[in-house]
Amino acid sequence: MHYKAPDLRYIKMKLNIRIWLTLIVLSCTLNGFAQDEPVDPETEALLTESPNRNFKLGVRGGFAISTFNPEVFSNPAFAFGITGGATARWKFGKIKDAERENYRFGFEAQANFIYRGSTFDNLDSQYNRISLFYIDLPLLGIMKLDKKGHVKLLAGVQGSYLANSSIFIKPNTYKDTTELSLKPFSLSAVAGVEYRTDVVGIQFFIKQGITDINKGMNAITYPKLAPVLGNGSIKNFTCELTFSF
Repeated sequence: MHYKAPDLRYIKMKLNIRIWLTLIVLSCTLNGFAQDEPVDPETEALLTESPNRNFKLGVRGGFAISTFNPEVFSNPAFAFGITGGATARWKFGKIKDAERENYRFGFEAQANFIYRGSTFDNLDSQYNRISLFYIDLPLLGIMKLDKKGHVKLLAGVQGSYLANSSIFIKPNTYKDTTELSLKPFSLSAVAGVEYRTDVVGIQFFIKQGITDINKGMNAITYPKLAPVLGNGSIKNFTCELTFSF
């Protein structure tokens, strides 16, 4: 009579089945204990709340009108432009209430492009438009004005870089020159309001230049321009209506 060695594969299979059954029973038991344990509402809110709820990236775009102060140029009027860019918003000052919006304050950084400048109500053969292409970097504080957070006040400062400039002579539609004596960097004060829904935020901003961008635009450096340029500072003034997502 021969001794038959046990089948090791069969033994290993039975052992694996027992281990898996033990793990399943243990998991069900622990899950039952966890469901029986009561969770207070504050802890449940922390467990279900996203850790990044107080930070949001977004995009924005819209329209702008802009002009200059009248110290250097004659008969300035508003010019129409467009703007767009990206936003990063942080919320803080958390308050305990049952409303959807539970942050009182916030901070927003933006990176935008914008076409600004001014038109001028001048005669033929005289300058009638200056176009400026800027990269804007606003830094804004945010304060909630209503309980649900639909209406917010925004205010702060904006740094700008002048990437391109051009002047047009009436009635020509092409640029007369792209080398205007304007400073590349400037600062502006910013104030605005926002109405935000679950889908979109509607923002209105007023931006007033606080630094002089004139680097030498006057009657001496531009003797052929008419009307004759004056002496003084040049500051941007812009109003924006934008939509943020």
